[in-house]
Amino acid sequence: MANLTYESGLYPPSGGATVNGPVSIADIRIGSTRGQRSSSVLAALLGRETRYVFRLYTQRTFIFMVAITSIVMMLDATTNMSRVLSNHTQAGELQGAMKFAFYIYLRTLYVLPSVLPISIIMGIIWTEYGLANSHERIMMAGSGRSPVYALIPACLIGALVGAMQFAALSYARPASVEIQAQGSFRDYGPRFRKAGITEPKWIASGGSFIHARVDFRAGLSLQDITVYKLNELNQLDAVIGARKASAIGESGFWTFENGSEWTRNSTFINDVEHETMVETEFNLIQTRLPVNPLWLSYIDVPPRFLPQTAIENLVFTKTFIPKSYRYEVVYQERLASIPHLIGIALIGAALCQLMFTPNMGPIVSLKISSYGYAIHVSSIILVTLGEYDYLPPTIAVWSIPVCLIAGAFSLLVYQDLKSRRAARPA
Repeated sequence: MANLTYESGLYPPSGGATVNGPVSIADIRIGSTRGQRSSSVLAALLGRETRYVFRLYTQRTFIFMVAITSIVMMLDATTNMSRVLSNHTQAGELQGAMKFAFYIYLRTLYVLPSVLPISIIMGIIWTEYGLANSHERIMMAGSGRSPVYALIPACLIGALVGAMQFAALSYARPASVEIQAQGSFRDYGPRFRKAGITEPKWIASGGSFIHARVDFRAGLSLQDITVYKLNELNQLDAVIGARKASAIGESGFWTFENGSEWTRNSTFINDVEHETMVETEFNLIQTRLPVNPLWLSYIDVPPRFLPQTAIENLVFTKTFIPKSYRYEVVYQERLASIPHLIGIALIGAALCQLMFTPNMGPIVSLKISSYGYAIHVSSIILVTLGEYDYLPPTIAVWSIPVCLIAGAFSLLVYQDLKSRRAARPA
């Protein structure tokens, strides 16, 4: 095999590599194709190199995914086995084994969104490390193929794993959470509890304060409800107390049963205004209540566990939803899952191709792994800031994917231009 010497990295300056020693068939093939442009854009983008590297990315990403998930599930199993198997006799029976296997399956769906970003960056680093040490990446670079084309496999694996991430965040994890809660494996909110009714809660929405118990047992209703309505000056304007209140579809009106209403009444005595509260008892009244029934049905359930249809309805309705920005962040995070994974794959592949060299040690791999972990942590921090309304949801979610994709292409384009300038005659 010929010795290929380049100024830096794996990509040679335009004009070719310096070849010393006997020339192999591979070198002849490289030399004969250098500088040629494919007549087909599709062939250039999805050629042999793209398919080969994409296959390696896919294999090793899924190996890491299985390995990391297995470790997490092993730790989960050792911690929660006694709690899942409610009595000791189940542990030695087939029924108990099947129940525990079903629990592990549900937990796998739950942790999958946390595993995929780590798996894809580690799979790419493993692949690129092997390609660099085996001189395969140098052979690919020596063919005259643009460094930017070398990112196509990363785009493909990012899109594939990103689609899995979207499905896991939007459908698999919410379904897993609901089944775990209904099976008493975990507690994810009052909606799923066997009691079917919450303790008394305070809800502030639409200029009103509501104190009630949320009842899920026979359709959504509010039990032992008291509503304090404020006027434009934030003064108490009316108080409604009732045994029960039920929503009338999505009209915004609720039916109150067996209660009384206190309203403000102003009278003038000697030109002096006196305000009193007048009580009116009722058996049944209908009045507007500033509470979204869909939001109320998922009260105290973290937004990231809500089904996709519920998230979409809450985001697009935006009517009487306390802390609506939290649902917007979750919605944007799910939409950005595919670009986010593409960005992680692209920046990982770009850094590997710029920093990896043949016969290198593992230090560079660890450095790139630390970069990937820093990106992952930064993304979590930004999303958390968005969930607490310190950042707009769009900025909190989309800033990392956009920066990763732009940064990856910029790195390789800059390196390509730098190599071309270096190759020009003085």
